[in-house]
Amino acid sequence: MDSMIRRYFIYLAALLSVVAGCDGGVEIDMPDVSGHEIEASLNISAEPMPSGTPLSKAGFIDQSEESVEVRDLWVLQFDGTDESSKLLKACYYPEYSSATKVRLLTSTVENTIIIVANTGDPAAGLGRCRTLRSAADIGKTVIDDTSAHGGKTEGKWDVIMNGKTSATITDSMGPLSVSLKRNAVRVDVTVVNSTGSTANPVTVSSVAVCSGVQRLYYYTDFDLPEIYPSKVNDPPYIYPATDWADGTGTGDTRRFTFYVPANMRGKTVNSDPSCKPVLAPSNSTYLLLLGTDSESRKVVYRFYLGADMMQDYNLIPGYRYSYEINLTSSGDCFSDSRVENLYMQDYTAAPLANSYMVHPPTVEGVWKNVRVPVRRIHDFWNTTNGYEKVASNALETGSFGWQAEIVLCTVELVEDVNFKWIKRIGDDYTDYFEFAVPSGIEGNFVVGVHRFTDAARTLLDDVFLWSWHFWLTAYDPDASLRFLTPETDGSGNETRFAYPVKEGQVNRFLGNIWNSNSGVLRGCFMMDRNLGALSTTEARGPGSLYYMWGRKDPFPYSSANWHAIKNGVVIYNRYNSENMIPYRTQNQLANIGITEDFIRYSVYHPEIYIAISSNWSLNDVDSDGAAYNNAGNWFDTKLGNDLAAKSIFDPCPPGWRVAPNNCFATPSGTVTVANSYTQTRTLPNGAVITFPCQSYYSGLVWSNSVQFPGECTSFSPPWSNQRSNVNNAFYSTGGNSGTGTGRPVRCVSYAE
Repeated sequence: MDSMIRRYFIYLAALLSVVAGCDGGVEIDMPDVSGHEIEASLNISAEPMPSGTPLSKAGFIDQSEESVEVRDLWVLQFDGTDESSKLLKACYYPEYSSATKVRLLTSTVENTIIIVANTGDPAAGLGRCRTLRSAADIGKTVIDDTSAHGGKTEGKWDVIMNGKTSATITDSMGPLSVSLKRNAVRVDVTVVNSTGSTANPVTVSSVAVCSGVQRLYYYTDFDLPEIYPSKVNDPPYIYPATDWADGTGTGDTRRFTFYVPANMRGKTVNSDPSCKPVLAPSNSTYLLLLGTDSESRKVVYRFYLGADMMQDYNLIPGYRYSYEINLTSSGDCFSDSRVENLYMQDYTAAPLANSYMVHPPTVEGVWKNVRVPVRRIHDFWNTTNGYEKVASNALETGSFGWQAEIVLCTVELVEDVNFKWIKRIGDDYTDYFEFAVPSGIEGNFVVGVHRFTDAARTLLDDVFLWSWHFWLTAYDPDASLRFLTPETDGSGNETRFAYPVKEGQVNRFLGNIWNSNSGVLRGCFMMDRNLGALSTTEARGPGSLYYMWGRKDPFPYSSANWHAIKNGVVIYNRYNSENMIPYRTQNQLANIGITEDFIRYSVYHPEIYIAISSNWSLNDVDSDGAAYNNAGNWFDTKLGNDLAAKSIFDPCPPGWRVAPNNCFATPSGTVTVANSYTQTRTLPNGAVITFPCQSYYSGLVWSNSVQFPGECTSFSPPWSNQRSNVNNAFYSTGGNSGTGTGRPVRCVSYAE
């Protein structure tokens, strides 16, 4: 044991220039300081806990398990009072009492003294800060509500507190008075379950808090910014749930207390409590109620915390927030966003899309069904007004029917493990297919439909009649979009730029195209990430999808991220080396008799990249003789250059379409930081917009170097009006990059 102690102090000394002192604690002196050391007395007091919810009727205040006694102390001295002031001395006192003298250095100017009490940790890292500003970055990771405290003494939690004072340190000065404030936020919740007499009573099983931030910072006694912490590097974290039976109280009324890190995410404009979740900024803190209904189906309720239950998302350090939640019914997830939609996404009312966002359930063990119509098959193949008029492909009423199959996926899907077919066989184009996915899954996959050729249901499985891309993601802009209104100046120009939606944000930009009075995108919003992306910053990963201009089906960054499935067997590539995405060159296509009908071939084979980079459709025409290449709206010959409608080949989900050219302008004063992977734009009002760099694909080779480091090639600003930007355009304008070059897509909202 003695040798372990010696090694411990040697280690600290090597890193921090530590010497013994501070009544047996740790002392850190910075070099080249002019003052001499004195011993000073402290007059410490703990401030009462203010209420963050002054209008709340929930009056549950039980502090019997808390202690504001100071057990241990960190004392930090800085050589001034502004943020750049340098650390002079840091000392940890493991056993503090009112008689303890603290060691400070004399000064000729006013110094800042920071006090942090009850960390219980001599290695808390407070001595690592070098300036007053960097002191605010030191903290601890909180993985449950008890770790928001220090230790426990005589059955009571020692509350972590901090405070500061300013003084000129002299030999003759009196005691320094410091008022300490709590660091953690206290959340008191009273839950009343009044569903017992309803038609569908709910049994609440547990209550949990999901903290939007995982760090509890030790120094918070300064003017906090409106958004605090300003940087959040960790994902939201759900603390271990507290059983209903462990709440204070009896029967249908229970009280719970949680301690969480401070988290200030701002406010929105809203007067309806049921809408608060869908308007919540990213990383907001919320309360979860988990239970079951009368049919033993799991139910989840989500309540975002703040000064009220409608528009405030701020949990201020040291404040207490009290809430009373009265469950009066099992709720309706379609009209009340506080009720989680765990079981069904039914898209049968949205048949005109080629991709769909799927939001997996948030509760472990639950599977969500997804229902998708196949009408697009008839739209494309019917003999009346179709694009390619092939009667047997149109799946008219009375046809032999069809069967759905997984074509491609970036996450390997295994039946009954992370994927289930609920309904994969249908009768005609008015039917639908249905599948289910469990919680915890994310990624992308494509489902295609084969047709049966006879009454015996012989499957024509060499070609697909149509295919749909599914984006498994928690990002859910649709839930919030109907509540958002662009904020503009008197001339109709955007002033806000970033709007919170579930698990992310949507953006607007400057320019005539966005002008709220006359722009093509007036009232519209753009997704904050590329289509299929698993985050806003992902570059070249499983969520990096590429699109050929005028084509609806995605291709991944590499074959290592893409599984082709044939007859239930996972393969990587049917045609080429496993190191490449499946592709066919013009010569390869000619060798199998494909010298025209390239659009038809692309529909039949959604997994094959057509490696004709200049113009992959060549001179292909539809059944009425209209040239696809002359159709400026994503190769839709029915629309031509009409930009008011959505192309039949558009790859975006319902209510979204491919973004137009020239739509990424930001105001002067925008700070752009770029590297080889991302470009981050911080706008003057604080809004942050991120563009990952994903390079491009020609079908034969990836660009191994980034042409414009930090720029998202989905818009390539140097060629903003050229075809290198066509994946973010309603139409191509010709120029430097052909339609066969694969690039990412961003989607803008659109009224179907």
